[in-house]
Amino acid sequence: MVVEALPDLFIGEGLFRRTPAEFLPANASKYALTMKEAAKAEPLKRIEMDGPSIEALIRSAGLELLRSDSTELERNTALNRGATSLDALCGLSDTEGTGAVWDVLCELDRGQLLSFATFAISETAEHTQYHWSTRPEN
Repeated sequence: MVVEALPDLFIGEGLFRRTPAEFLPANASKYALTMKEAAKAEPLKRIEMDGPSIEALIRSAGLELLRSDSTELERNTALNRGATSLDALCGLSDTEGTGAVWDVLCELDRGQLLSFATFAISETAEHTQYHWSTRPEN
């Protein structure tokens, strides 16, 4: 089955993505902005938190504890806290620079850092045009 994709849209949370038409609600065009309109729109504010608070939020997300048999509530809680901490980390980068971000990340233990980095990469891939590619076979 072939699904036509809509042009890039500015979806409510400030993310640009291509969305298959069949997954959009009937009134989606009422809330979506074109890229040109989004450029004129007021930029969304990032979450502002200090480094230790972001570190505590990443730890409380418990991303490293998620398993295939985790309940839906546990999964949603962990992923939502991870997304909030990622947004706060981006806000910290905007205000204090990348050095402050590295200070937060170096305080995490290996498992927490690995799980948070994996989560951050998946979020980046989901909300941008980033694609994982493999080498073409010769």
